[in-house]
Amino acid sequence: MEMTITEMTNKRGNKRGQATVFIIFGIAIVIGIILMFYLRSSFIDETTGGKIFFLDDAGKIGAPVENYVQSCLEKTSENALIFIGKHGGYYNLPQATDTLFSLPYYLYAGESKIPSKEEVERQLSLYVNNELFFCLRGFYEFYNQGIQVKTGEANTTAKINENNVFFDVNLPIYIKKGDVSKNLEKFSASVPSRLNTIFNVADSFIREQERTPYSVCLSCLINLGGENDLRIEVSFVREGEMLFKIVDERVSVKEMPYEFSFMNKYDFKEEGRKE
Repeated sequence: MEMTITEMTNKRGNKRGQATVFIIFGIAIVIGIILMFYLRSSFIDETTGGKIFFLDDAGKIGAPVENYVQSCLEKTSENALIFIGKHGGYYNLPQATDTLFSLPYYLYAGESKIPSKEEVERQLSLYVNNELFFCLRGFYEFYNQGIQVKTGEANTTAKINENNVFFDVNLPIYIKKGDVSKNLEKFSASVPSRLNTIFNVADSFIREQERTPYSVCLSCLINLGGENDLRIEVSFVREGEMLFKIVDERVSVKEMPYEFSFMNKYDFKEEGRKE
């Protein structure tokens, strides 16, 4: 049977239409596969503002643990600052300490006992080393998800900078779920703080008091505080003993004014005998 030119043209058109349908169908399948891979391999971390990260299986079990440790480190770092502020820069109090107020003497019998800035940094590091695990709570909540977490000892280096205190923490962590495992180790946190300025004010005051150990130069400390936008509070505790508190209302920690306290012990009788 012979076909007319019109019939042949229609037949070719049908074939081209069928080919177009197959091409569109193929493209849809490819897009679907890509989309499926995207959704399965992406992880949305709410703590970072909903940013999308592509993670492998090790990343999927490591990210929640890493975020958990980071959150605990930030809280513990803030607590470290508050604690040492309430105890004159110490986590472990020195021998020259008033046991009633748990505060160190920065001036005792005319002699300076103020710690160095490096010692305060060491005390901050000790706090994080010892207190971080109380926040981590043994990672017990991850065990309910079938994730095993083992940790080593924390080794922290704190650094008091001009506008913050930086904590660099080495904490070996081994994470395992099924046949998938991941290691974590390096963490850090930065807490906005004017501890550097506060400590310098206290240090300058004690140096002045060493020159005049039998009298209290309140104006010296108040002037130093005013020059650095700090409030000074002074309390007479008992004869010859005074409690000093330096308050920073400009840079808060945990939404509260930051307080740094210490005590001085004066021998006013000695001054009278020298006269």
